[in-house]
Amino acid sequence: MSMLRTRTTGSGWVVLGLLLLGNASQPASCAPPDAAASRAQGMSGSRDLIPRERNALTAAILGAPLDEAGVVDTGPRKYLVHFVEFKDADSCSKFNVPEITVFDRFERFADVFIPVDNKVDDRLKALRAAPGYVWDEFGAESIAPPPITGNKGTSRAVPEAIVRGGFGELTGKGVIVVIIDTGLDFRNADFVTYDQSGEATSRLRYFWDTSGEEYAEGRLGQPSPVSYPNGAPIGTLYSRDDLNRELRSNRTLIPVWDIDGHGTSCAGIAAGNGNNSEGKYKGVAPEAELIGVRLGDDLENAFLLNTICGWVHQLAGNTPVVFSCSFGSRAGGHDGMTIEERQLDARFPDSIVGRALCIAAGNDGTQALHAKVDCGGSNAPGVLSWSTPSPAYMEVYYGTSDDKDLRYADKLGLKETGAVNPLLDTYVSFFEVPAGPGEMQLYSQSGKKFTAHAYFTSFVDGCAFQGACAADGGIVASPGVTCQAITVGSYDWNDQFDRHGHITAFTDPLKGEPLTIGALSKYSSVGPLRTRKVTKPDIASPGQYYAAPAARNTRALRDTSGQYDLFNGTSAATPYTAGIVALLMQKKPSITLGELKSLLQTCATQDRFTGPVPNDSWGNGKLDRAAVEKMISKL
Repeated sequence: MSMLRTRTTGSGWVVLGLLLLGNASQPASCAPPDAAASRAQGMSGSRDLIPRERNALTAAILGAPLDEAGVVDTGPRKYLVHFVEFKDADSCSKFNVPEITVFDRFERFADVFIPVDNKVDDRLKALRAAPGYVWDEFGAESIAPPPITGNKGTSRAVPEAIVRGGFGELTGKGVIVVIIDTGLDFRNADFVTYDQSGEATSRLRYFWDTSGEEYAEGRLGQPSPVSYPNGAPIGTLYSRDDLNRELRSNRTLIPVWDIDGHGTSCAGIAAGNGNNSEGKYKGVAPEAELIGVRLGDDLENAFLLNTICGWVHQLAGNTPVVFSCSFGSRAGGHDGMTIEERQLDARFPDSIVGRALCIAAGNDGTQALHAKVDCGGSNAPGVLSWSTPSPAYMEVYYGTSDDKDLRYADKLGLKETGAVNPLLDTYVSFFEVPAGPGEMQLYSQSGKKFTAHAYFTSFVDGCAFQGACAADGGIVASPGVTCQAITVGSYDWNDQFDRHGHITAFTDPLKGEPLTIGALSKYSSVGPLRTRKVTKPDIASPGQYYAAPAARNTRALRDTSGQYDLFNGTSAATPYTAGIVALLMQKKPSITLGELKSLLQTCATQDRFTGPVPNDSWGNGKLDRAAVEKMISKL
């Protein structure tokens, strides 16, 4: 799974087991561990592979045969994906290291493939010695070609009115909505138009399956816009003509499915036309064009996000575009400063016309994944205390770059990998912690005071910081912390679902209690950013619950018709927001991203649930129907 990413819908709780906080082990004391039993160690400062990267590399090498010289054989080829930042665009454009393939460049940023074999360390050293190099970050491990790989309750309120089927005369016509997700069931009637004779036409301009079979001559589709270093395209690109041939055929011509169904439901909330429900479950922008990008069932190709944005920008020309991304990672410093996030910032400046990027804030609102400790000398250490039912990754960000002065002590014999990140001017540690309770002292040898932030980055049920070190908030997912993105939280707008011929009231998925219509969803991840004075999330939108288009051949809690499934989470709130942006872009195609964000800031609803805004939970407020009406009236 790229960067430990996951889809962010609440429906992923059962399937992935990511979000429910189970019964953890008894908390360890927050008192410093006994000095005699602890091991004080200095920081490595070695710029070695971080645990996630090292484990991916080890697994890849162990799974590949060696030739007579002891070198890993080349096929099927495995690669590490790294994001690289240079000091300027000129250094980036001139970057050229043998056997490192650049698959995307934008200004001072490059995304590269590094072959996995026993020379990978030498290649990383060469990368880091390149003129103008500043920093690089692990993105994913990839393979070429990629393999094909609610309870009843008592309702307390009627559903809140939201925007469905457009707003007035605005329907999203003339705007492209890009759904980057697990896929999109383009065969679903909610993404098809029919003429008077019943002939089907796809509403998708393109569908890029990044994780399907390698493109083959004689089949529908064309090679994808990006290829692996060995020449294999990263999936297949299907045009509207290709999709129409499939829709009008009596047999399957395109072997692509949304096996998970997540992306299909997201697309329906943003832009479904409601054909399967006689218009009842129309999306926000039912006449918008669609582009679907399938990242894979586990979102393994999420490392392509910047590349996808660049590709769509080129092919769309002057047509307004809004991107919807309902996925995220717990990794990173939760500050918008990873190379991927900085590159997205560069692609989406406030001045850009007719472009917007909507990203889910994440569903970790109830998770104790963040710790904050104030540290001094050995007599006044900061103490991290935690418990995890299975091994997990932990990252620590120190309020100093003096790694020679930093020390850590623990009873578990933890091994640290770390380096000074020049983008942050901060030392960063990576730990792989075993199952069970754990505790660690952090201090400086000199006695200098500093603050440290720690984050669990693994999707482990029950993994949590405990005691005084546990910090509230600061857990918006990556890349949702991208400053220029419209980052979306979720609020509860509906608890009713047509099931087995009658209306069932669904309760809160975490507590089993009836929903409070209009309140923030308990799972919605909250800010602030760790170091930057930027409001995240930007907005909270209707997220729980929807009847959303269901992909065929998927397991889902379906409505009476069998065509729609129960769907919720910040994953649902994000495409809703993208649909609203599409309506605004239709009203004013020349609107800039800065204008869009200003409208969200000034028009978002403030009520008894939001309290004073902006704040770390609601961002600038609630994107309810009243807020939409106010925004449209200002254009």
